[in-house]
Amino acid sequence: MDLIEGQEFRKLNGETFPGPSEFDNCHFDDCMLQNADLSRSNFIECRFSHSDLSNASLDATSFQKTIFQDCQLLGLHLFNCNTINFEVDFINCLLDLSVFQEMNLKRSRFKDCRLTGVDFTAADLSGVNLEQCNLQNAVFERSILIKTDFTTARHITLDPEVNTLTGAKFSEQGALNLLNKYQVEIIPDII
Repeated sequence: MDLIEGQEFRKLNGETFPGPSEFDNCHFDDCMLQNADLSRSNFIECRFSHSDLSNASLDATSFQKTIFQDCQLLGLHLFNCNTINFEVDFINCLLDLSVFQEMNLKRSRFKDCRLTGVDFTAADLSGVNLEQCNLQNAVFERSILIKTDFTTARHITLDPEVNTLTGAKFSEQGALNLLNKYQVEIIPDII
């Protein structure tokens, strides 16, 4: 496997992607890597910006301290990644229909992301802040959400009976949404 250090890549596509390789401290800008095969590549302290990796193949791909900013990452099966030292930041990204099943995401960050229909089944998001994220139709089942911060997240639907929520933080409306499955009517206090 080739080692590529400190390079800046612009406008790469699936045909021109130099992988599988180990990329250390590289920047990928405006790359169209949708449906590309990124399998067995290692990204260490790399940054992706304004890029599209939708439906890319990620078998045994490693992301360590990697940042995705202003990227489109639709339908990614991130659970296929090498999970050793997996650490990513997603900032202002579209991650709709991506799958994080059974992943340890404790060292990851999600900020200003759209996570529509994302599957977090049995994922560990302990201590993660889902800052200003849209979680419409996101799946949380058997997820570990200890001290997860949902206070600024929107469209949260999850079942507190099948997820671990110890110390999780919710806005008042977010906490009320936890009662949706019970079909209760909540009447505001009259003072």
